[in-house]
Amino acid sequence: MSVLRLLASRILFSALTLLLVSVLIFLILEALPGDVATRILGRDATVKALELLRSQLDLDQPALVRYFQWLGDFLRGDLGVSIATGRPITDVLGPRIVNTLLLSLFAFTIYLVLALVPAIIQATNRGKAVDNNHLGHHARLAVAA
Repeated sequence: MSVLRLLASRILFSALTLLLVSVLIFLILEALPGDVATRILGRDATVKALELLRSQLDLDQPALVRYFQWLGDFLRGDLGVSIATGRPITDVLGPRIVNTLLLSLFAFTIYLVLALVPAIIQATNRGKAVDNNHLGHHARLAVAA
């Protein structure tokens, strides 16, 4: 039962960390000088074009409303539309996420081999020379002193 409790606490802590990071990034972006619509369209944009873009991106809403709207969309899996390409963000990220997961799986497999094989060798040879490695010997001497 303690393993499940540890796993649940790690997942909860990770979710809280992601939430705090999202709030921090949102606040930093809000603190940037200037208007998002002006940064996107440039200083030469007409007032009408700026108002239209602000309306499309909900920039005419208060910051708190926009953050919670974004958070709700994110939790539903709607990451929005790329301003640069006009495509849904999930379409842009999809292939990259698959590649990242494959790379992570490969790295985890290598980790398991490099970590578990020596651990199994030491565990099956408890008390023998293989188990009493050089680092362990020095650590015991330091504790004894």
